[in-house]
Amino acid sequence: MKKGIVKITSAVVLCSFLAYTTPIFAYTKEESVYSKTKPNGENYKTVVSVHLKNENKEQVLKDVSDLINIENVNGDETFSQNGEELTWSANGSDIYYQGESKKELPIKTNIKYELNGNEISPEELAGKKGRVKITISYENLDEHKVSINGRLASMYTPFTVITGTIFDNTKCSNIEVSTGKVVNDGTKTVVMGVALPGMQESLNISKNTLEIPSSVEITMDTENYEQKNIVTFVTPKVFEEKFSFSKLNDLYNKVDEIQNASRQIEEGANSLKDGAIAAYEGANTIKTEVGNSLNSSSAALDDETIAYIRAQAAQGATLTDAQKQEIANGAAQGAVLTEAQKTAIANQAAQGATLSNEQLNAIAAQALAGVGTVTVELTETQIAGIKQQADNAIDTTYSNTIKQGARDQVDELLEGISNQIASSITAENIIAASGNNVSEAVATAIATNLGSAITNNLVGSKAQIYAGAEETAIASAKQIAENSAVTAAQAAAAQAAQTAAEGAAQATAKSVAQSTATQTASKTATTVAQNTATQTAEKTATTVAQTIATKVASETAQATATQVAQQAGEKVKEKMTALNDGLGQLTDGLKQLSDGSVELAEGITQFNTQAIDRIVSYVNGNVKDLTKRVEKLQELSQEYSNFTKAQDGTAKEVKFILVTDSIKVKEEKEEN
Repeated sequence: MKKGIVKITSAVVLCSFLAYTTPIFAYTKEESVYSKTKPNGENYKTVVSVHLKNENKEQVLKDVSDLINIENVNGDETFSQNGEELTWSANGSDIYYQGESKKELPIKTNIKYELNGNEISPEELAGKKGRVKITISYENLDEHKVSINGRLASMYTPFTVITGTIFDNTKCSNIEVSTGKVVNDGTKTVVMGVALPGMQESLNISKNTLEIPSSVEITMDTENYEQKNIVTFVTPKVFEEKFSFSKLNDLYNKVDEIQNASRQIEEGANSLKDGAIAAYEGANTIKTEVGNSLNSSSAALDDETIAYIRAQAAQGATLTDAQKQEIANGAAQGAVLTEAQKTAIANQAAQGATLSNEQLNAIAAQALAGVGTVTVELTETQIAGIKQQADNAIDTTYSNTIKQGARDQVDELLEGISNQIASSITAENIIAASGNNVSEAVATAIATNLGSAITNNLVGSKAQIYAGAEETAIASAKQIAENSAVTAAQAAAAQAAQTAAEGAAQATAKSVAQSTATQTASKTATTVAQNTATQTAEKTATTVAQTIATKVASETAQATATQVAQQAGEKVKEKMTALNDGLGQLTDGLKQLSDGSVELAEGITQFNTQAIDRIVSYVNGNVKDLTKRVEKLQELSQEYSNFTKAQDGTAKEVKFILVTDSIKVKEEKEEN
């Protein structure tokens, strides 16, 4: 039933028309967009014809356009152009002009051809024989993000696509179209198809409910396939008359009122059900308790009453202080530990008498304070061995580094000497030393040659200087290493001896302290155990005596109370029998009321769930959503009024004509 409603509603919406009043403008701009496409639907040229309707017979019409190669196609009116602004010398006439456009069309076309179930190119299909299927698919590219009942949705400008072509009956037969009409006049067949690309998505309707075509399929049998131009007409004006939704809004309000009333009825039924069940359960509980009392052979007291009686009796069962002291003295005389018990207690105390680490460390620290400084001297043999190890380390590990350091110092020293010589042996100094008897040229030559000779002499002696510096550096390093090694070994030996002495003192102090603690714990534990046994015996005897007295009083009180309750129960039983009979009649009536109220509540709930809720959900969900989407489609239809640019305040209309190239059999050239 729901699926049928959706189909009917969708059909009504699609067949509704949008009416709008055209305001008065200076002129109206009508665009006819002609697109040339290949047989597969690919666009390769777009020409736009523009008609400016000069209703007010204006002398000058101002227009804007993004077309190229603009020309007047019906008249001799001229225009001037400044960028995209056009100024036409209309002289009261309409203007007809056209130009080319490079913009993408809002509708994309794709045409697929199949021969005997296999896809084939248009060129290969020409002249073929068999079963042909043509699928013309249209994709709506003019998408908009809009708000539908508070949620963002994708919708498309509602373009209507009407496509048609003509087939020769001598070449094609059994022609059918998926969505449209086929007209056969005997010699040729005209095929017309209709598609609404993007409408399925815009209305958000499942294809299982209503499938809105976005493509056209044409099938036929052919003996020698040829195809004339496929002409497609596209317009955004799906709706031509505005649909009124005021009555639908009234319907939404009434549906909400029905649902609210139905909910109140359901709540009342559930309240009645709950009350009836509670009344039945309460009466049945009373009846059960009365019946149990009647069937009982004795009027037993409940646990709470027994506990109360026992507590009251126990409060009065208290021993006097003299009685308690006498019992304690008797217990203390017999509470003497045996020798075996004392020995066992002492052993247990000794096992647990372990000093803590903090106590042992404190005792060790006191012992350490009495340890003096320990002196240790290395022997000559030990010192000689340590020095030899230091020398070996220099030779095997550090000799190259030390030598390189010595050479670096020599290089730095020689460079300094060379620089000092170069700065002191100058032509000016030589001229001054000769008493100005040497010319500047001679002095310069002497300075140069003398400086070079000294520098070369220094360089030639570098190897000897290196050797001496390296030997000296190695010897010095060994001496320093020997002294450091001996000093470090002496300090380590003294430290080791000192540590050993201190460790021995600490260990001895700890051992003595632990032994003393164990002995002390054994003696103390035996004494404490004897005292504790005596005190415990006194307290235990007193407590036990008090407990026995309390128990005897409690049990005596309970027995007396039970006997009194039994006598009173016999007198009450007669009255309770009459009450039980009346409760039986009451529970039977309440059970019938309870069962009926449950059945009523379940029926109303089922009615709300399966009927009222579904109707409300459908109206407020599917229909309301669909209504809002149709309203938005009406707006998008009105908003899309031009393909190229247009002057503000200008009435605009646009339509698209797509012409697909024909498919023909190529004629073979005759041989001469």
